[in-house]
Amino acid sequence: QMPRARAAFGRRDSILSMANAGAGPARVLLVLSIRGQNLEMCMSRILSVIAIILVTMGAGFAQKPANEAAERAAIQAVLDAHGAAWTKGDAKAAAAVMTEDADWVSGDGSTSTGRAAIENDHREALSGFAKGSRHTHPGTPKIRFVRSDVAIVDGDSYMAGLHDENGKEVPPHVSSYMAVLVKEHGGWKVTAFRSLPQVKP
Repeated sequence: QMPRARAAFGRRDSILSMANAGAGPARVLLVLSIRGQNLEMCMSRILSVIAIILVTMGAGFAQKPANEAAERAAIQAVLDAHGAAWTKGDAKAAAAVMTEDADWVSGDGSTSTGRAAIENDHREALSGFAKGSRHTHPGTPKIRFVRSDVAIVDGDSYMAGLHDENGKEVPPHVSSYMAVLVKEHGGWKVTAFRSLPQVKP
């Protein structure tokens, strides 16, 4: 098909050259009427291919899991596993729910990039101001599947037993978060986590 396409566009250039050279409008229109059929056929085929690609891409982005209820439960299990590991003071297990290249943004804006860095930051917190704290993700989060293997999660995060800079325990609080989870090797992992500041009325 490529030689035909080149020929078609070559004919187009020759017609433009005729026009630039001063050929009369009637002659240009006559050539167009004779040669336009092949050019039209070539362009029709190109547009058909583009349409097929766009439809295929659209179908991929709209794809949802075959068993959506099971996938939602699996995602909830990941969130619960993180909360349980935090409450136990196990930084390694808490970070194990993250992908290798995950990033984490805390409520104060500090960022950790990569599972190793997230684990280190968890360990520092759990041995300092968050030592002995309790962490859960209460309620049912809002889960939207972008694809069958990508989900955006919006939910709540409960924290109790934190201490301020003077070592005084602060009251329990609930904040919001947004996370992006991906399914890899048959299991869900957090690839991006955003802890949002609590908005007070």
